[in-house]
Amino acid sequence: MIAGLREGAVGIDFETSRLASARKLAEEMTAAGGAYLDAPPGRAPMHARDGLLNITGAGDESAFDRVRPVLDDLGENVFHLGRPGTVHVIELINNFCADARPTPSWRRSPWPTEPELIVRRIMMSCLQVPRGPA
Repeated sequence: MIAGLREGAVGIDFETSRLASARKLAEEMTAAGGAYLDAPPGRAPMHARDGLLNITGAGDESAFDRVRPVLDDLGENVFHLGRPGTVHVIELINNFCADARPTPSWRRSPWPTEPELIVRRIMMSCLQVPRGPA
């Protein structure tokens, strides 16, 4: 794909991939004269059919702006969020939180403890204010 890339082309990765591979693809596409965006969509297949996905894209912002009309056709909530790979990390966290959401069937969950405790622990880390020099 990269060998035949046209100058200025934008590749959009709609999969949840590994951070390292997303950044490597971005480097390779940039070197070939194109741009790479990672934009794994969120929500269910029924939302995709109706153009109601949540799409957060990461990568070159000018490339994102060029393909924004396409993304807007696919999603109702479309955002740009930083450098390549960023969205894959966010998507993994989102998937984890969705799987850990408390439900009546949590006892059948593969998680070793109640999902509420896992989410609370993660949120404690996320909400802590970084400490400055002592």
